[in-house]
Amino acid sequence: RNAHRYERLAQRQHETGDLLRHMELERVALLSFFRRLFDAFGGREGAWGEGFLPKASAEELDRLVSVAMAVIQEEAKGR
Repeated sequence: RNAHRYERLAQRQHETGDLLRHMELERVALLSFFRRLFDAFGGREGAWGEGFLPKASAEELDRLVSVAMAVIQEEAKGR
């Protein structure tokens, strides 16, 4: 009886590990895609041109990035 429970627990842990690996690969693929897209777009447009943005827009973009990073870090803690 205990052996059966142990086998089921081991199977669930294996499935969870596979799911986490799959999710990590999806994240890597998504980040690689964005990096390549941004590199291609930046190369086509020359300099990124962020200096053309009003200061308020640049500050708002920085704020949004900070918020997004905080959310991502909090989500990572929950896993």
